[in-house]
Amino acid sequence: MELQLPNLLERLTPSEQYLLDALLSDTLLWMPHPENIPQIMAYVSEANILYYGGAAGGGKSDLLLGLATTAHKKSIIFRREFPQLRELVDRSAEILEGTGAHYTQTYTRWTGIPGGRRLEFGAVQHEKDREKYKGRPHDLKGFDEIPDFTEEQFRFLIAWNRSTDPNSVVESYVLVTLLPMRKENGLYDTGLLGYLMTMLIRLLLESYVGLPRWMDKM
Repeated sequence: MELQLPNLLERLTPSEQYLLDALLSDTLLWMPHPENIPQIMAYVSEANILYYGGAAGGGKSDLLLGLATTAHKKSIIFRREFPQLRELVDRSAEILEGTGAHYTQTYTRWTGIPGGRRLEFGAVQHEKDREKYKGRPHDLKGFDEIPDFTEEQFRFLIAWNRSTDPNSVVESYVLVTLLPMRKENGLYDTGLLGYLMTMLIRLLLESYVGLPRWMDKM
């Protein structure tokens, strides 16, 4: 199977296209860490529902925020309780500093994110709390620490995982984080094209931040 660069570019996902465009134009708002292969592969994954795990500090929360602020139009990230959202909100403020985005405390929501994006934070401490989100579509629904949620809450909340823009090219996506996850869970099994795109993006990211190239470490 012969793969050439023009063929790869034609098959880019929206998140892959964002990364390449932003790197070339030096307008990168957020990027996966170049040495975090699982984070890169999760960012460019075309799965409808993706479970992403790892130890504390492994980039799980940053992945949720990165996807919401760069690759999706209308996102919501859930924790089981509102106090647990504090670090996510603080980190989102760091990512969006200087962009003109506005955070409304009352609605726990960012608006005016570059690219016409919006990001909301939600919590469902009690079973009845899920009703607040009934019928509200988002093209990214993120769950930070999925074991804290009940199965009924999860299934209910993802029922409205869709875009409200009929012309949108962004795929509706559900991303959940958990502790821990191993390679056997399938995160690395993306096929040849996925592997090539991951390596290409990693090379570009490493060049962008000045890290040693991955091939020099082999």
